[in-house]
Amino acid sequence: MDHRYLERFFGRDGPTQTRLTDQIHGCGNSLMVRATALPGPAPFDSAMDQTGGEDDRLFTALQARGGRFGWAADAWVDEFAPPDRATLSYALMRAFAYGQSPSQMAAARGDWPGVARWMLIGAAQTAVWGLASLALTLLRRPARAETLDRMSRGLGKVFWTSCFEPKLYGAAMVRRTGA
Repeated sequence: MDHRYLERFFGRDGPTQTRLTDQIHGCGNSLMVRATALPGPAPFDSAMDQTGGEDDRLFTALQARGGRFGWAADAWVDEFAPPDRATLSYALMRAFAYGQSPSQMAAARGDWPGVARWMLIGAAQTAVWGLASLALTLLRRPARAETLDRMSRGLGKVFWTSCFEPKLYGAAMVRRTGA
């Protein structure tokens, strides 16, 4: 397994200089003002407890309210991935879940042509990256992790409904680990 893939997967790449940005880079080491960025008694969507994505919804809503995002290029941030998460299979499940987001967000807006568009994009990604993954797997190339990731994201766009959502966090994690 290529550990560089997992480092990229759990890491964040942003601008080379500290500045405001229009792009959301995830929630790793975020600094927010509770009164403006985290309004109400429950700013995170608890319906996302087991599947993840509550940070995506939070940042999308913040952006819709005119929130600003910045990137600190020199900040040093580490994300600790426990052994059960620092695996290719876990990363591919999360990639699948990430892939579901565009189709799910279009469905939530009632944008059914958008859902169909994302599903077609996902089917094309699955076909192209699936063939590339097969070739790289047969050749035992470490780069297969990247192509498997892209294929998984494509599959997520096609299989976006809740019955296919991986249960990765919260109560599902507690049940899985016995914690």
